[in-house]
Amino acid sequence: MDEFSVIKTYNEGIEAVITLVKGMNNHITELTQQISNLKIDMSALSESNQKLNGRITELEARLNKNSGNSNKPPSSDGLKKPRNMREKSGKPTGGQPGHEGRTLNKVENPDEIVGVEPDKCECGCDLSDVKASCQTRQVVEIPEIKTKVTEYRMFKKECPACKRVHKTEFPENVTQPIQYGENMQALMAYLTNYQLLPLERAAEILSDIIGQKVSEGTLVNVNNRLHEKLEEAEASIKQQLIESPVVHFDETGVRCSGKTQWLHSASTEQLTHYEVHEKRGAKAANDIGFRSTSATDALNLDLSLCTMLFTICLFSFNENTSLIYKTTRQTPITIFITCYSSIVSVYTIIYYSILYALCFTNPLPVFNKPPEKTVMFAYDMQPR
Repeated sequence: MDEFSVIKTYNEGIEAVITLVKGMNNHITELTQQISNLKIDMSALSESNQKLNGRITELEARLNKNSGNSNKPPSSDGLKKPRNMREKSGKPTGGQPGHEGRTLNKVENPDEIVGVEPDKCECGCDLSDVKASCQTRQVVEIPEIKTKVTEYRMFKKECPACKRVHKTEFPENVTQPIQYGENMQALMAYLTNYQLLPLERAAEILSDIIGQKVSEGTLVNVNNRLHEKLEEAEASIKQQLIESPVVHFDETGVRCSGKTQWLHSASTEQLTHYEVHEKRGAKAANDIGFRSTSATDALNLDLSLCTMLFTICLFSFNENTSLIYKTTRQTPITIFITCYSSIVSVYTIIYYSILYALCFTNPLPVFNKPPEKTVMFAYDMQPR
């Protein structure tokens, strides 16, 4: 409303002024209500925006995960060529000075010698009594691989004098009318367990190389018998791991009996124990029965075993924190406290926050693979 309109209303009398003021008051009330509604809408939009930003951060973190900054396996990286983080050393490719090479060398005592000496010259002179110089070449070859069938015969004889029956016995390991020998069964187990060949491929190799057709069911039965024979050895390995001062634990998903289960490993430098369990976390470790000092990649499932003395692999920790840093830009100390505040004391957090800050002040070398001797954080998780 302009100044002329205000003066005109004033000249019309008090009633006109009252009417004008009431109208303006109602308009102000409407505007106030609109502002209040807009504030509510802005608050809802702000909350929604925060949720969406959090969701975006979560999705970006998922997309940024790979085998180099998380626990995902290299097979999940797809066809993308991995980025080489190694710096050029200026050294030539191939074996370096001092490297112990491996080459095919001649043997001193060959299994077979084939020698043909010239006996006659083209001019007709006899060379049989002429001393010859000799050069040698060796060929490493494998003989034709074929199965060897051994038939054992058991005989019975009756004494003509006393009529007593005498008979010989089959060897202890020969229990069936026809069976595979120990070497053959060992090869089947080696192909399917150590070389990890599928049953069909293992049967195909045996047929192609040895000439013996073997069914997949036979391979399964051989592995079952091997499992029974190794029960004592497995128990011994497990007990030695339990008694070891430091053990490394890890797990990976596997398909077993048509569903996803977890293959748990416990290992030292000399021993390794595998066991499949339907659970991934502490329940699996409790059922398997391991209690020792654990070296872990810092997954919650490992850290939940709070009755153990833990060491955190710095290589795995750097992988995990590098992804968090890229997506959140938090400081290394903040990441450490966020990840481990629920499982360690405040004094431990302060101590390792300082230690980790020093690590970033003097950065560790970038590893393309875990170092042979892994650097670890260690802290006492045992109850006081």
